[in-house]
Amino acid sequence: MSESAPPREPSPRLDTLLRGGFRHGLILLFLGSGLGVLLALAIQFGRHQGLFEPQIIIELKVPNGQGLRPGSPVRLSGVTVGLIESLALRPTGEVALRLRLPARYKGLVSPSSVGRITQDSLLGDRLIDLTAAPRPAAGIPDTFAVGYRAVPTIEQLMVGVETSRQQLNRALASSNRLARTDLPASLRQLRITLAKGAMASDTLTRELPPTAAAVRRTGASAQEATQSLTTSLEQIKPELLNTLREVEDAAGQTRLLLEGLNGLLRVAPPAPPQ
Repeated sequence: MSESAPPREPSPRLDTLLRGGFRHGLILLFLGSGLGVLLALAIQFGRHQGLFEPQIIIELKVPNGQGLRPGSPVRLSGVTVGLIESLALRPTGEVALRLRLPARYKGLVSPSSVGRITQDSLLGDRLIDLTAAPRPAAGIPDTFAVGYRAVPTIEQLMVGVETSRQQLNRALASSNRLARTDLPASLRQLRITLAKGAMASDTLTRELPPTAAAVRRTGASAQEATQSLTTSLEQIKPELLNTLREVEDAAGQTRLLLEGLNGLLRVAPPAPPQ
């Protein structure tokens, strides 16, 4: 009795093979598209961060690096232009930061710039903000250091707010004291002054017409006296002129008489001695 041959496995059908290949092609296409999108995003991000252009390194020492890490943004006048490349603790306790920026910002930021630590919001991430200090880019090296300027902390701001609140309370207390004591006294004095002014106005109103009439009468009397004096002067003017001429003639005659007497005295011989 001969042994029977093993059964042959059925060959896969053509449509099954086609469906499997199509499925693998879709998967490869999807993976390729995803990788292309990721590559495009990486290139766009690199261009935005200036990774594909020359870079400059800015060194900054800060007293505390809390909240900072490699990759934290660096801003120039509020605009993101780079990132923190590294942090290192120095023996002095300071934290040395290396900031990386595209070389196109060299000249806009220079060794005269100042760096400070800021936050996007009260609970936001910390970052480095640089001030602009334009200088010719040709005279600036690719690696340079900038100074640090501290930003008031929340505690310092709260202390300032508390101080302002105390000053405001003192000002309000002074205002209340003025409103309770000084202001009523000033109002009473003002009312008294206004009453005296009203009384003086009434007195002036009563006495002004009689005074004006008296002044008018006095003026009329003075005018009459002036006219009378003028008339009298006109009347005595001729007599006064005649009198002055007579006085002048008498003075001339007296002068002639004196001159004659003086001549006789000079001509007469001296008397003989006795």
